[in-house]
Amino acid sequence: MLKLIPKEPAAISTKDLCSKLKEFGYSVTKRTVERDVNSMVEAGFPLVVDDSEQPHLWSWSKQSNGFHAPRMNISDALLTVMAADTLIDLLPNVVSESLMSLKIEAEHTLNAAQSSNQLVSWREKVAIKSPTQQLIPPKVDDAVKTICYEALLHDEQIKMKYLNIKSDTPAEYTINPLGMVQRGWMTYFVVTFSGHQDLRLIALNRIKKAERTFVPIVKPKGFSLAKYVEDGFADFGHGQTINFRAEISPMLHKYLLESKLSEEQSFEHVEGKIILNAKVAMTPQFAWWLKTWGDDIKIKSDH
Repeated sequence: MLKLIPKEPAAISTKDLCSKLKEFGYSVTKRTVERDVNSMVEAGFPLVVDDSEQPHLWSWSKQSNGFHAPRMNISDALLTVMAADTLIDLLPNVVSESLMSLKIEAEHTLNAAQSSNQLVSWREKVAIKSPTQQLIPPKVDDAVKTICYEALLHDEQIKMKYLNIKSDTPAEYTINPLGMVQRGWMTYFVVTFSGHQDLRLIALNRIKKAERTFVPIVKPKGFSLAKYVEDGFADFGHGQTINFRAEISPMLHKYLLESKLSEEQSFEHVEGKIILNAKVAMTPQFAWWLKTWGDDIKIKSDH
């Protein structure tokens, strides 16, 4: 029966529900259908009734996942809620809307099991914290976000008005969106500008107006978002990798034994001093990391 009920703004009457159920071989009365649907509403199913009409009209709410009945176990519900909290801003609308619908159902499942299952409390026992100074995320225009995500999904060029951080007036460009990178609280698009081959990183919140062109993107040969990030471009570098050599303190030595600076990291012990050797991407992020360690690190060479 639940599969026969459409999602708002569409609706189905009790009479039509009875007729369709009979087509499937279920002989039920109007009163039985109303009783069963009302019991589903009381059980937490996101169903909506329009009782201004006779017979009553039924729909799944706009926020629900249609006929997908909330039958999650506790593990699935916990996974859904935590995934939604973490990933929602990285997903195209068609996916994020479905995820938010599932999250509503997952919340119902977790709330119902709050006193009987310890897994429910897990999300209150974990947190994600950026190691840098946390700023309030900039506002992103919803319409711009939708258009940019759709264009990225479908490999289409975007016509946009972009406000450079150094300018007071937006300028108009056509871009080829190639990927999206989340850096802390900021969302960036990896793009090329129409007629150019160099890769650029632009902030989504600085796109003041966007328009889908439905024109296929021109993708640089061999481009890989994973390689782009690995080479340090997402940290505002220029793809330069250096062989870094420095004298470090015993404390920093212990720290780097726990968390490597790079996979090709090694140490030398020379005349009571600890020398670090590592192959790293030369980026502003790396320069910032060096400054945070102050006197714990003394550069020997960076070529």
